[in-house]
Amino acid sequence: MVEVAGHPENDPGRDRWRWRFPIRPLLVVRDLRAAPPVEAAGVLPRSLGRHSYIRLTPEQFELGRAAIAAEAG
Repeated sequence: MVEVAGHPENDPGRDRWRWRFPIRPLLVVRDLRAAPPVEAAGVLPRSLGRHSYIRLTPEQFELGRAAIAAEAG
């Protein structure tokens, strides 16, 4: 889990992912094998395959934050 730490930057020379955001880590799961499943945040795994991103509800965000915090120790 991160927070945006600055203004977005656009790199028009890139074909993909032109926008970048400086970020600051807040919660880190050191071993990705210990990362909680997306279902812990109330997200269906199949929704990740259809989109490059998903928009979480505030409740899903809090569930995901709590699951990551539990694993991050």
